Amino acid sequence: MTMSPRERSVAVLKGQIPDRVPCVPLIDTSYAAAVAGMPVSECFINPEAYAQALVATFERHPDIDGVSINIGLSDDIMLDYAVSNGVHTIKTTGGLTWMVPENDIGSIEHCEITGLDDARIATDEYLMNACLRTLRAIPEPIRKKYLINTTVTGPYSQVAFLLGVNNLMLATLDEPDALDAAIQKRVPFAHAWVDELAALDPGCIWIGEGFASNSLVGRDTYRRFVMPYERQVVDRIHAIGKTS
Repeated sequence: MTMSPRERSVAVLKGQIPDRVPCVPLIDTSYAAAVAGMPVSECFINPEAYAQALVATFERHPDIDGVSINIGLSDDIMLDYAVSNGVHTIKTTGGLTWMVPENDIGSIEHCEITGLDDARIATDEYLMNACLRTLRAIPEPIRKKYLINTTVTGPYSQVAFLLGVNNLMLATLDEPDALDAAIQKRVPFAHAWVDELAALDPGCIWIGEGFASNSLVGRDTYRRFVMPYERQVVDRIHAIGKTS
């Protein structure tokens, strides 16, 4: 029996035998923007434009089995916005200032939060809505046919965005218990993200933990500050019947 691209990909994720090997290239923001003929920055700061770019990718490559939704920004969390020489400078909730070049994804230029006791660690959401809006804007027939591998930023990386990577690395050495507490405060945000995605029925959910790569942390740091909280998110993903 011939499977749909989504059925084929999910079968592999569940350890089942598909009708053929699925092809899910790592296509998210940058390549999709190029296919759609729009600046990468437009996809990063406009979820609906990002969705259009992913749809254009399926039109260009109808034989692939899926694409991915990565993080971005949405206007509902923007507090200040300026553009100069094609570079977008955007202040968002969480005390973050993002620099978004015209044809690249954004990066954080400044973090207001410098201490683990800052109340915003437990209150501010700054990434989820862009992801949800992107997935929601992809027409339902496409979402049902293809695998839309949708991100949830993991608790450790959520703290890293808020605190800045240097402060985060120092905290693993100088304030390990306080860092544990801060990461645990972000678990409900990840759970809420998973729960919101459940209603949109993505093919699978991937946990983004870029700040936990082996270029930044070692085995012991990963086991202490990443794995326990990531496991909580994986359990939530499995509880809604999705793979990760």
